[in-house]
Amino acid sequence: MKRLFFILILTLSFQTLTKADDIRDFQIEGMSIGDSLLDHFNKELIETNADRNSDEYKSNAFIDIEISDHTNFNTYQSVQIAVKSNDKKYIIHGIDGIKSYDNNIKLCLKDRKDIIEELFLLFNNADKYDRKRISHPSYANSFTTDTFLTLISGDAAVISCYDFSKDISYVDQLRVSMWSKELNEWLIR
Repeated sequence: MKRLFFILILTLSFQTLTKADDIRDFQIEGMSIGDSLLDHFNKELIETNADRNSDEYKSNAFIDIEISDHTNFNTYQSVQIAVKSNDKKYIIHGIDGIKSYDNNIKLCLKDRKDIIEELFLLFNNADKYDRKRISHPSYANSFTTDTFLTLISGDAAVISCYDFSKDISYVDQLRVSMWSKELNEWLIR
């Protein structure tokens, strides 16, 4: 009887650990990986904001849809959502919450640290990799500081601060990104 009770407790513990590492449990502005974007926005808004001609990526398997200053947003000024380019259901494979800091990188780095601590509590089995401040690959005199959390499932979370040069029109920003395993593998190819 004790052995049966022990097996039951062990099984329930593993189910809890597995559930804690499901990226679909995390939301950015009410949206999660696996949701249909159509449950959150109308098709016209999605199509108007879809970037089907991005030259940032090696292939067009995914497209980005960026929506800014939406009335339903509470935390971020904009979100960037990745969906498969041929998916008429607009299933979310990646979502970035973007918050601007008007060239206050210190505040961005503080908020980034707090978010990392919270996410690491939620995804306590994730592999964590901190990439210190490095030059931004696309913008001269600009930098990025990133932390990558890779879950057992292969899904990933990335928390970044972008310190843009004063010579360009971008302001410093925080990005909190959630990527499905499929999108994560596609991005790192």
